[in-house]
Amino acid sequence: MTNEQLRTHTAALPEPVREARAELPCEASELLDYPRDLDDAAHEHADGSAEVIYHSRAHQLLAECSRSERNAAEEEAEECGVQPESYDGFASALAYFVVRARYFDDVRAALEAYRETVREALDETADLPDIDGTEDEPLPTAAALERDLDAIATILG
Repeated sequence: MTNEQLRTHTAALPEPVREARAELPCEASELLDYPRDLDDAAHEHADGSAEVIYHSRAHQLLAECSRSERNAAEEEAEECGVQPESYDGFASALAYFVVRARYFDDVRAALEAYRETVREALDETADLPDIDGTEDEPLPTAAALERDLDAIATILG
């Protein structure tokens, strides 16, 4: 989506939806603009994060994360057959799973809440008369809302 298309798309959204979209975390907003699978996006995010790249940041993250996050990371690392060659390597591997899970959970929760806002707005537009739209070309607002719902479906699967 070009910048101009994004501006046009956003302008077509009803005010409550625009506000909800503006409040999304930047990661969720970026995925809405350029939809792709959430698993892939979470992997890319974690793989390039400072907490995974730098061992000291990995150790710091693991020291600050909850025990349940660390246990989940250890289980996932074991399931994936991770066998690091060093203590620092193991810390980075665990940090990868923590960062990935946090990203995945945060983006998923934000997009699920946004999806409900979009659905409610789409239900409200169903009651509007077809002033400028036809069956082949729906009202710009409805089309913009449907585009966001399609994007969310692509992201969340």
